[in-house]
Amino acid sequence: MIDWNKHKILLVIFVAAAAAYLIYWSYSYDRVALLKEQIKAAQSRIDRLEALRENLPESESRLKSLEVQIKHVEDKIPDYDCSNEFARELYGLVSAKRLYIDEIRIDSPVQRDSLQTYRFLIEASGSLDQVKQLVRYMNNHKRKLVIRTFSIRERPDNTFSAIMSVELYHTID
Repeated sequence: MIDWNKHKILLVIFVAAAAAYLIYWSYSYDRVALLKEQIKAAQSRIDRLEALRENLPESESRLKSLEVQIKHVEDKIPDYDCSNEFARELYGLVSAKRLYIDEIRIDSPVQRDSLQTYRFLIEASGSLDQVKQLVRYMNNHKRKLVIRTFSIRERPDNTFSAIMSVELYHTID
């Protein structure tokens, strides 16, 4: 008859070794699958880079052409003027909000040390909400901007006309 007490320890050791082998094997299998996925992703990136490298000469020639066009346009643009930029920005806002600018007058800039001040007189018309949006835009502008005077009146057609004097500050480097 077999003495099971003697062989119990061997049986437990055998089962533990088999379990450890299965765990190691499954971990190795998962690692191989993960490595295969990483290889596929890397190959895909390599293929995209190869395609970009093939198009590089064409892109460089297009870039040179664009640089020539930019230079041509820059020659036509006068020196940087903060007032023109602000006026364009304001017209963009006004057209988006369906507000009407009746007039914008820009005074000559006044320079104090490294600060240049541009003065605008803006006459706009539209609904009360549109005029409020214009004032809110001025108050939250990315540049230093001060509304010096502001007046509003209602027109006979239930629209409003606003006149404001605005100062825009620009630092000179």
